[in-house]
Amino acid sequence: MRTSHTYELLTMGNIISPLSVSLKHLRTTKSSYASILDRLNTAPGKPVAAPTASAWQSPPAPLANFCSEEFPTEVDVLIIGSGITACSIAYHLLRQDGPKPRVAIFEARELCSGATGRNGGHIKESPYNEWARLVARFGRIAADEVVRFRMAHLKNLLELADKEGLREVSEAREVETVDVYCEPEAWTKAQQRLREWLDAFPDEKGRWRTWEGADLKTKFNLTTACGCITSTAGSLSPYALITHLYQRLLTTYPTLSLHTNTPVETLQGTPVDPWRRPISPLQPYSVFTFTGSSATIKATHVVHATNGHVTRLVPGLKGKLIAARAQMTSQRLMPEGVGLPGGADRSWSFCWNKGFDYLTIRPDGAYMLGGGFARGPSEGLEAMGNAKDDENTIYEAAYLGGLLPAVFQGTVKGTVIESAWTGTIGFSVDSLPWVGAIPEKVAGGRRRGMGMEWICAGYSGEGMVNAWGCGRGLAVMLRNELYKENASTGVPQAMLITEKRVKKATVEMMVEDYLD
Repeated sequence: MRTSHTYELLTMGNIISPLSVSLKHLRTTKSSYASILDRLNTAPGKPVAAPTASAWQSPPAPLANFCSEEFPTEVDVLIIGSGITACSIAYHLLRQDGPKPRVAIFEARELCSGATGRNGGHIKESPYNEWARLVARFGRIAADEVVRFRMAHLKNLLELADKEGLREVSEAREVETVDVYCEPEAWTKAQQRLREWLDAFPDEKGRWRTWEGADLKTKFNLTTACGCITSTAGSLSPYALITHLYQRLLTTYPTLSLHTNTPVETLQGTPVDPWRRPISPLQPYSVFTFTGSSATIKATHVVHATNGHVTRLVPGLKGKLIAARAQMTSQRLMPEGVGLPGGADRSWSFCWNKGFDYLTIRPDGAYMLGGGFARGPSEGLEAMGNAKDDENTIYEAAYLGGLLPAVFQGTVKGTVIESAWTGTIGFSVDSLPWVGAIPEKVAGGRRRGMGMEWICAGYSGEGMVNAWGCGRGLAVMLRNELYKENASTGVPQAMLITEKRVKKATVEMMVEDYLD
């Protein structure tokens, strides 16, 4: 996503710049432009039943199709979705000292079958690429807060893996990360942005370095790149980390229940009279589910943690939080035995004037390469508003299959794609996640009863540097509401959902922000 400003917002694909350029072109044909906007403002359906097979999920976790023995009829907190966000919310609700709420997690498919089990496993914040835009939109104080919040995820996730004894099984590790700039214009802009960001964050100067000339060949085996920027990032298997955490939580806390293959069909607020006034006494939310036979559960609080699928049940966010399909692959290099310098202790981003691609390397030698968004049909527009992760995009998969031999000429002779899959991103049009209590208007007019509806979603593909912290913050909000605690959430103010922010956020605003 490279325009006059370059922003790395996706870890399963790069969307913004191609989207902006394509929509700019479409504006010359009003009917086509209107058609695209209509699709972007349409909610996706339920997750498709048979998604493409992700390498992260092979073999499936023991809890993949788990359902707790007892189906609860009443809970304090119902979480819809079972990815890293849902796990973080449950973890911080239950690990906290004090009373333990009754928590139920409903997942429409297998456990962690959404983006958590489909992304690139890249814990990487690229602050120099996004800071100036955040300042322009939200102001300096808010921009700094957002960047610091995201950067903290590397330390926090690695500490989590250590604390729970899951460092090895989750493949969690710190890596050197290399941003490879493949075109002169992109490289010139990147250097300028880095200088400006480091001037604003002087404490970071020792962690970033630029490389040019002969160093590119000597250190990175690059013969055609214009330059590189190196820093620190992380790599892991989010699927392994989160499914193991669920196992620990279910074993430890009897107030937690987990129900996979249990899609939520409808959600009803407290009953109202003909003038839409709540009928006393106030009641919990009624949640209708279908698991082969219908069932209803009463929930005081309902949390929407389904990312790209949120607008199916939260209609007020249509056109604000958009589903987008992104492509991933797992590859082996040819000839057999060849590898990139740094191996599994290094990650890569390949940055172009339009878009970027990203690569992590697993300890077993699998190359997890994703991106290629701009190479898809209509420069990526066919992926926008598309939540069908049951099919691959042949254009993007073919591009990714030829990328490494082209970038590492003389080192990589070819690649074998061992598996290819897609995943659904929840793309926020103003680039920040949506966290907090959902206003009634945004929830489609459902009246609040004993509790509230909440959201924690819209990471724009950057879930690994947003989701765990946002989930923790939402858990604090819930405990503050349930038990009158007064803990700090740690969530940047700019990420909180308000009616004002919802009203301001539009697809057109996003397009204008990223046009050249």
